[in-house]
Amino acid sequence: MLNGNTTMGNGVLTSHGLNFEGYFYWISLGALFGFTILFDLGFILALTYLKRKSLSNTFNKNKKIEGRPL
Repeated sequence: MLNGNTTMGNGVLTSHGLNFEGYFYWISLGALFGFTILFDLGFILALTYLKRKSLSNTFNKNKKIEGRPL
């Protein structure tokens, strides 16, 4: 099963058929950063172009409400 030069984690991955080459690390890291940038840009665009729902009961400290003093 495990020889003296194999780590436990590598042995577990190999036993489950998940022994991938080292370049898959860089592919997954690139995918992680790519999706992060994609979702960040999507969130920024959504906040920029979608209209905010106006709240009817908003309170403004500088505005006098009828019947109430500041």
